[in-house]
Amino acid sequence: MRGASLLSREYPYDYKCDECGCVIEIVQIITEDPQKEIECERCNKTVSAARLVKSGIFTESRWKFLDYLPKNAICAELGCWKGDLSYQILEITNPKRFFMVDPYWKAYGDMFYDKNKRGTLDYFTRATQRTRMSSNYQATTFVIEYDTVFLQDYADNFFDWVYLDTTHTYEDTLVELSLLKSKVKDNGIICGHDYRYSLHPGLTIALHEWLENNKDYELCLIDNYLQWIIKHKR
Repeated sequence: MRGASLLSREYPYDYKCDECGCVIEIVQIITEDPQKEIECERCNKTVSAARLVKSGIFTESRWKFLDYLPKNAICAELGCWKGDLSYQILEITNPKRFFMVDPYWKAYGDMFYDKNKRGTLDYFTRATQRTRMSSNYQATTFVIEYDTVFLQDYADNFFDWVYLDTTHTYEDTLVELSLLKSKVKDNGIICGHDYRYSLHPGLTIALHEWLENNKDYELCLIDNYLQWIIKHKR
């Protein structure tokens, strides 16, 4: 019954107007079929539209998303912050090699940008302490570097999957996705956090623009914690 109740919940889906190209958020029950027409305020009429994601899932924990990622893999988390997700990656996916990549003080100086006003060294220390609690910690390599610099140091088709959670800006996301296309294996996964047009328009717009230019990939899943997965079309 718990699974049934999750499927009856509502989820905000993004639709793209076929006429003006604007993105409109529409709340639907997760089991509903995509709408073929929507009311576009910019066009001031009913228009044909396409839903921008193949499917969504509801979970009771952010960590359940990790069940969709390959286990015993070579993987990376780009943007580690406090290391909470990093610990769960180690525990749930049991990676062969796991790269934790964050520029910390290289990018932000002594203080992070978040509302808690915590120091970058404090968050780095918390991340290292958190991941050392995992029995799989020996698979971890911690890299203090910009993710775009880090990725260029590795061969093409090196990673089984990569989780992207960095600046969420339009410009950075386009560069990151272009690099990940080469660095992640053809049968691998590019995934990340904060897919929501109303909260992070830069990332969301860049992601769909990249998909428009790389039609052999598709955005195939999002969850209620704003996490997303891109894969090669099959």
